[in-house]
Amino acid sequence: MAAEYEIMMDELDEDTCWRLLGRAGFGRVAFVRDGDIAVLPVNCAVVDRRVVFRTAWTSSLASLGAGARVGFQADHADEVAESGWSVLVRGRLRDVTDGPEHTSWSELVVHPWAPPPRDRWMLIEPTLVTGRIVQRHRRLAPGEQVPYMQPD
Repeated sequence: MAAEYEIMMDELDEDTCWRLLGRAGFGRVAFVRDGDIAVLPVNCAVVDRRVVFRTAWTSSLASLGAGARVGFQADHADEVAESGWSVLVRGRLRDVTDGPEHTSWSELVVHPWAPPPRDRWMLIEPTLVTGRIVQRHRRLAPGEQVPYMQPD
């Protein structure tokens, strides 16, 4: 008996990666600190194909320094459909707190879940953006149709 579902994994083009990242609102920043790999969650936004987030002045991310190499990953999983996507941004970290970049960004662009103050604006200048999507599709026999369900 043939499988009832077909599982497909595809690479995402860069435009799709940015579109998905723009909807994410949450991701993880990976970096090296004192010789070890660290990963921290951040609330984020995408502005002009750059990832922006806010952090505390005393955070490990804020102390990395200008140009530090970082990775940023955001994803979405649908456990019921056994599908999802993941996007990875590799780039350089910049503190833009004192620059003109963030002055036009509304406070609602990035709303940190962590307790305040989160008033240091960080930006990831991307050097490489990649992504993948895993989808499960139901196999249908020739001529078979999926039953129609009326909306609620």
